[in-house]
Amino acid sequence: MSTDSPTSPPVYAVSQNLQERFEWITNVYITPIVAIIGITGNSVGLWVLAKNHDKRAQTIYPYLFALMASHIPSLILSLLLTLKEVLLFTDPVIGSLVNSYVLLYPSYIVYTLRCVTAAMVILMSTERLKALLQPRANGNNPKKNARWIILTVIIVSVVFMIPQYAVREVAKVTTMDNQTMYTALVKPENIDIFVIHVFIVAIALHYMAPAVVLVLGIMLLVTFSRHLKQRNALASNQRSNINQTKLTVMVVCVAGMFIGFSIPIVFLQTLVFIDRRYNFDGEYKATFFLLANMADLFARLNACIDVIVYILAANDFRSILRKIFCKCTRKTNKVTDSTVSTRLS
Repeated sequence: MSTDSPTSPPVYAVSQNLQERFEWITNVYITPIVAIIGITGNSVGLWVLAKNHDKRAQTIYPYLFALMASHIPSLILSLLLTLKEVLLFTDPVIGSLVNSYVLLYPSYIVYTLRCVTAAMVILMSTERLKALLQPRANGNNPKKNARWIILTVIIVSVVFMIPQYAVREVAKVTTMDNQTMYTALVKPENIDIFVIHVFIVAIALHYMAPAVVLVLGIMLLVTFSRHLKQRNALASNQRSNINQTKLTVMVVCVAGMFIGFSIPIVFLQTLVFIDRRYNFDGEYKATFFLLANMADLFARLNACIDVIVYILAANDFRSILRKIFCKCTRKTNKVTDSTVSTRLS
């Protein structure tokens, strides 16, 4: 006589309790810290780049400026997730309403900015590779061209992400205990458009962009290694060589972090493509939301850490920070000395 054994859950299935706990810890405790550090660091980075009036500066700096500028609003909007979690805990109805609108408008802005971020990393890698291959071919006005390219990227990103959010709406739903809640739903007549656009975004943003950055990063490392061999054979300018090395290392680090922090979203999309039960409305949707929260956290960490790489690689950044610190220290000492002298008199 045979007995049917219960089917074991899939390897990647997680409980809803674990998913909710992870989401609470991520959004309430970790996100505010990452956001504050990232907003501060990127703001200082923008200020330092704005102070750089060197006309011979590398053409990657406009793209680096745009990269930092795209990080700041994304990190600011991430703080809405903390507000959402707190409201869901204190007042579930208002929390569900805030959550629904967070999924609509701020989420649209965040994903648009992620498109811009991916494009800036690709452009920075391309410019650095071009500078190593053709060091004297700068064109007529590379900075002006970069501004037009950045503007074009922003417009394309804004238009590209519209379909995914234009087909959604906030609707009232009634729970089993007759409580009114709010949720963001796809309009029934636009489900096909939504599914097609989600697929296109996944391929372009989560697969193609990291793949292109990876290829450019490998090409950059190979080209730079050859550049080092040629440079060592010639008695070239040592200071220029150090700057070239730092710029290349900075771009490679930014590209490497972009690829590394893209791993959770690539894994999630691959899992959904293989087994639809892991989709946001599938049997194992808790796994989807846990991985989605992890991917969002990694994107915030990437926005926070990029500026640290720039601080370590750029002499002008560190020198300006030292000047700021020295001025603040002198002002503090002057105030202290004047206060002491006043008390003594």
